[in-house]
Amino acid sequence: MHFKYQKAIVLLIGILLLFIAPTAIAANYEKTNTFQAQYGINNQKLYVSITPSLYDYYGNMSHTVNGDSDYAKFVTPQAVEPIAESIQNVTRNLPHSNEQFADAVLTLVHQIPYAINGTQYPVETLVDNSGDCVAVSLLAASIMQAEGLDVVLIHYTGINPGHMNVGVYLPSTPFYHTPGMAPTDFVYNNKTYWTAEATPEANWKVGDQSDTLANATPVIIPLENAEQSSPAQVSSSLNAPFLPSSITINLSQEQSSANISQEQASVAGYTRALTISGSISPAYSGE
Repeated sequence: MHFKYQKAIVLLIGILLLFIAPTAIAANYEKTNTFQAQYGINNQKLYVSITPSLYDYYGNMSHTVNGDSDYAKFVTPQAVEPIAESIQNVTRNLPHSNEQFADAVLTLVHQIPYAINGTQYPVETLVDNSGDCVAVSLLAASIMQAEGLDVVLIHYTGINPGHMNVGVYLPSTPFYHTPGMAPTDFVYNNKTYWTAEATPEANWKVGDQSDTLANATPVIIPLENAEQSSPAQVSSSLNAPFLPSSITINLSQEQSSANISQEQASVAGYTRALTISGSISPAYSGE
């Protein structure tokens, strides 16, 4: 009987490890970037950590695009909300804070090297650290929408190759757009959306637009069909690296059940009780 319970405990430990091991053994994807806000605020360092399971989740999602409206499903504000919160901690009290938030997001995504990887989800772009105009626009739009900005995607057709960037609603002309460059806007549903170029060709700000798009036909893509919930979120830390984390699990058998004989257990139909306890570090209240 004792051997039987030993096997049960070993089986239980194995089941627990099955759930714990993937996050303990497979290291998270760690990324470090910077972003910049106006008014002389120095570059802010942003640490981002992404679990392999979240990366795999989006990797297994459909990447098919049958029409312009399908791009909205690649916008995932909840998954990248911690990044938006980190940036907002810097920009929330600045003048024209929504515009400065959007500009800070652009400085962040401009650091991603350009590569034609096909349409991908923002988490994939963060992990792969590469993407084309569509990929970085989807990432920028996700972070901006996570902060509550009213944004759309702008798909430019009639040129080869086509192009995409983001449209940001602001109630007035962008204050910080590049001097000497007339700000570009498009009206959609009686709202004025200012262009936000996410590719790293130049230090674009909200309102800036490349001359190469002058003869393109813009198609506005609303984001009502953006992802509403995500199974998890990326982790984000402002100007401070993540603390190492660990998890411990302890199994103990109640003393009263340990002393009961096999015959007594058989007669009483007794079930042995195991207590599972543990901790995570760093500690989180209630976790």
